[in-house]
Amino acid sequence: EQKGADSTCGLAARVFHPSAEDGLLLRLLRDEGAIPFVRSNVPQALMLPESMNDIFGTTGNPFNLNRTPGGSSGGEGALVGAFGSPLGLGTDIGGSVRIPT
Repeated sequence: EQKGADSTCGLAARVFHPSAEDGLLLRLLRDEGAIPFVRSNVPQALMLPESMNDIFGTTGNPFNLNRTPGGSSGGEGALVGAFGSPLGLGTDIGGSVRIPT
């Protein structure tokens, strides 16, 4: 979570409800000098093998828009793969880091 920003998890019901404070991971990163500058797309409820939701649409693979960059961390993978960020954070609950196509 990022203070002042929505953390939607791809759910429209969570839009326009900004976080009151930074989450633990972001606080730790800021303490080490990180400067968050972008947020990436996720699938609805983080539970699909591709990054699409009704809020922000579909994230495409930056090397082939006919393919997906993966699931819950797909937006982050696409951003880093396109050299839009030097670092990204991802999880692999359902294979989003392992199964991009």
